[in-house]
Amino acid sequence: MRVIVEVALLSGHYPVYDYIADGDLAIGQLICVPVRRNISTGIVLACKQKTAIVDKKLKSITEVCHPISLHAIWPTILWCANYYHCPVGQVAKLALPGISECKRYEDLDLLSQIFRILPVAKPRLSPAQNKLYDRIKTDPKGVSLSILMAEGFRQQTIDKLLMQQVIEKRLPDERALCLDASMQLNQKQQAVVDSVGLSDGFATHVLFGITGSGKTEVYFGLIEKVIGHHKQALLLVPEIGLTPQMLSRIQRRFSGLRLLVTHSKLSAVERLRVLKTIHQDDVDVVIGTRSAIFSPLLRLGIIILDEEHDASYRQQSGLRYSARDLAVIRAKQVGIPLMLGSATPSLESLHNVSTGRYECHYLTQRHGQFQQSSVHVLDIRGHRLIHGIDPRIVEKIRQNITQSRGVLVFVNRRGYAPVLLCRACGWSCRCDACDSYMVWHRYLNGLQCHHCGRTQPLPVSCQSCGGEDTLVPVGYGTERMESVLKELFPDQTIVRVDRDSKVDISTLASQLSSGEVDIVIGTQMLAKGHHFPSLSLAVIVDVDAAIYSSDFRAIETLMQTLMQVAGRVGRGAARGEVVVQTHQPNHPLFRGLLEQDYQAYAQTLLSIRLQSRMPPYSFLALLRCESRSVAVNQAFLNQIRALAEVRYDLDVWGPVDAHLAKKNHVYRHQLLFRSSKRSYLNQLGRDVLSWSSAMSDKPVVWYLEIDPYEVC
Repeated sequence: MRVIVEVALLSGHYPVYDYIADGDLAIGQLICVPVRRNISTGIVLACKQKTAIVDKKLKSITEVCHPISLHAIWPTILWCANYYHCPVGQVAKLALPGISECKRYEDLDLLSQIFRILPVAKPRLSPAQNKLYDRIKTDPKGVSLSILMAEGFRQQTIDKLLMQQVIEKRLPDERALCLDASMQLNQKQQAVVDSVGLSDGFATHVLFGITGSGKTEVYFGLIEKVIGHHKQALLLVPEIGLTPQMLSRIQRRFSGLRLLVTHSKLSAVERLRVLKTIHQDDVDVVIGTRSAIFSPLLRLGIIILDEEHDASYRQQSGLRYSARDLAVIRAKQVGIPLMLGSATPSLESLHNVSTGRYECHYLTQRHGQFQQSSVHVLDIRGHRLIHGIDPRIVEKIRQNITQSRGVLVFVNRRGYAPVLLCRACGWSCRCDACDSYMVWHRYLNGLQCHHCGRTQPLPVSCQSCGGEDTLVPVGYGTERMESVLKELFPDQTIVRVDRDSKVDISTLASQLSSGEVDIVIGTQMLAKGHHFPSLSLAVIVDVDAAIYSSDFRAIETLMQTLMQVAGRVGRGAARGEVVVQTHQPNHPLFRGLLEQDYQAYAQTLLSIRLQSRMPPYSFLALLRCESRSVAVNQAFLNQIRALAEVRYDLDVWGPVDAHLAKKNHVYRHQLLFRSSKRSYLNQLGRDVLSWSSAMSDKPVVWYLEIDPYEVC
């Protein structure tokens, strides 16, 4: 029977096309369709009997190109496309990682397949093969392909061992979930698990627990509960670097659990394997970063977001969505509980708790025998610093090293120095393509722009006055702090952890425990959920810049970061100590930090937000445009502003320069809209789409971000 199908292309174009199909197709089904002279992949939006397109212009679909259906996630995809004003096909593509490799779908192994050592003599193996052999040998029951991939083993290495017939591949035996009996929840943790009813429908819970209070154990208790009801769990973490640690902890807690890990660093084939395993319903728990919220699990029983406050859950390019907000929507659509965990919950979540939308559970004591760390705020006004560090801090570091205790030095800026300055004439080296300074990277022996990626050699003289030996670094990055500490502590082992160093966090944790590493220098990468029992001192330098930020969320973010860094120490036998050096010791933020009462300080910030009518007491939308011309940008935004002010009761700021006014030779300007009604901003998004198409034919790239995280 002939049917008309509405199809959205995964290429992300806005139009929805009608095609002819022989028989009904499922909503969310992937099909191949002709588009001009090419064959494109699309997704079925609807089936109908009539169309406004004349018959001679209608084309037939080419084939049903993929067995995977997005039926389980379809309501969330539609909501996301409507709310964030994005093509349905572009949203659907996020739920189809690795779809470019769809022709290999049938040949891919399920990630649940098990590899075991065969009882044969071990042949000569390469180092990589030997490492894989030893890993599989550690578990007589076998290791799943999912675990091996998550731990970084390559398919090529696995295939080599299969060819040499030293390991075998087989489907898993009938599972029997085994629990580690030594890991028992305390009374408060168990009370949280008991309060989350799996049969009570949708509810959003906030797990407000100080660092080290055992939030992860609560997550595991909820997972155990969900698996017992033959349901699946989706566990999100903010950073890819946290997935190995979470995977390892779940493996220790459960035996026989079918686990999948998914994130953007996996290859297309690896991500398609994840999708196939989910589609075959051969998984119990999916661990992933923000894009994992689109995993089309068929029996989803609970969603858990660890570190729910983290900005990494917000996508900053392409489809600018919030995984936390989508988690709320998806849990509501499926009718399941959602758990948002954090030691420093976002102000939005705390506001929802106060209004009764969310239910809050508190863990106020550290798990086990661990004591809460002491905090000291060091007033460095009038003090001479040793290469940016107060001498009192240097002495504290020395004392900890003498007692064989690990030290964390937090510097939230990579590179050697953020500015290269001429002390003779004041010239500074800026990027020619961006409105930013070039950052000195010592390992590059040159300068790099952190926005467009341009590099250039380190100049030997000032490009303005020609002065030699007049160029000096200004400010401190992780590389410079590493250099300073190596000079102060030449006999100690110092490790720098940032995006440039490529240090393995799991290896670092064992090195700290064994005493191989004495001092760790790290950026925000280390502040997020990592467990280092041997660290006892955290030193935080250069925090004052964030206090002067014009971003209305800056103080909230800084407080969260400081509390999270403080939570990295004191997780072992020794009580932790946190020292913050600042020129602003009387700032209310530091009083809140000294009292270690995040909730009380968060209430102060909420009062300020209420007075200033900023989120969560209002709603924002950010319209940003980019072009090669400042005048074109301003003309476009002024037209939008004029139309919006006539039609809606909105507060509008701009046009103004974006925080980075020029990036890679492109000028960037923006309008910020504020409304007391979310519906106004949703309608505004639809209107901007309409208005922009009727405006100037000048080349302007623009996007509208709903609920923006960064507005300046």
